Amino acid sequence: MLLTNWLRSRKLEEDFDIGSLVISVDSGEDEEFEYVVLEREDVLEACPEGDIERLTSFVVPEGTEVIGIEAFSGAINLRKVVIPEGVYVISIDAFYDCRALENLRLPSSLKCIDNGAFEGCRGMLKLRIPDGVELIGFEAFKDCAFERLVIGNGVEEIEESAFQNCRRMQSVSFGKGIRYVRRRAFEGCRSLKTIRFANRAPLLSLEQDSFKGTKRLKSLKLPRRYRECPPYGELQQAFVDSNIYFYSR
Repeated sequence: MLLTNWLRSRKLEEDFDIGSLVISVDSGEDEEFEYVVLEREDVLEACPEGDIERLTSFVVPEGTEVIGIEAFSGAINLRKVVIPEGVYVISIDAFYDCRALENLRLPSSLKCIDNGAFEGCRGMLKLRIPDGVELIGFEAFKDCAFERLVIGNGVEEIEESAFQNCRRMQSVSFGKGIRYVRRRAFEGCRSLKTIRFANRAPLLSLEQDSFKGTKRLKSLKLPRRYRECPPYGELQQAFVDSNIYFYSR
């Protein structure tokens, strides 16, 4: 599990044993939703329960640090969610298939966006990943509909299929920290026209098929080290079935 590995790398795993205490929080709608509280006193894991399909908006309570696994999964009418500062993990499938979600601002405190966290959220037209985020998980934003993506300076790794089949995406800008773009990360982003990496980004690898099928690409800016010593074979594999070609002189 991506979250477990991330917590282990930060030596936090032992703090995240699920407790049994359940409290109720007013969602601002007609009914209350329950929250599971983790054993560590300063951690509140948001896991609303009830008729999730009726939920149209939600304000995550102050003090929350973790949005729980599948917390809002299947909330097909959820249009707006407010995530406060202090949240630093959005767990597996937390907002899976929240297809109506439009208004989303990720807090600067966020560190980890886990596997499938926002998969199928087709209502978002733009997205900015805060500088504090370090890791974007497997299929985290697969099948989303935003047109513009800005990835913050703290992101070092984009996992496999993270943005796969975001068919309306037209531009993506990578921050200064990016090191790895894994397999199929942007495969099927068929409207993608502009890809920009920060000039001094320490990019180490664009894995096979990472930008496969980007047939409308017009502008590609690679980091300086890639321009000075281009790994032609790697680039050719990354941009398979694209309209851009790499060759050595």
